[in-house]
Amino acid sequence: MQRLLDDYSARNVLPFDESAMDEFYDCSNSVFASHQRSPHRAIAKATAVKLLSRNLRDFRLVPGLDVEDWTT
Repeated sequence: MQRLLDDYSARNVLPFDESAMDEFYDCSNSVFASHQRSPHRAIAKATAVKLLSRNLRDFRLVPGLDVEDWTT
């Protein structure tokens, strides 16, 4: 547990800023309703960073979102 805490505490935390908020509430290009209001997706898209998720099936439907499964 300590190793995980050390690893996560060394990571940068991206802000849920105005750009992420705009992305969060943008429903115009909603391809899949179940994750439309995902703050993780909104931050990743707003900051153009890779989203790490095991749910590639849904997140790959989001245009412009870079997603990867690092659990495999």
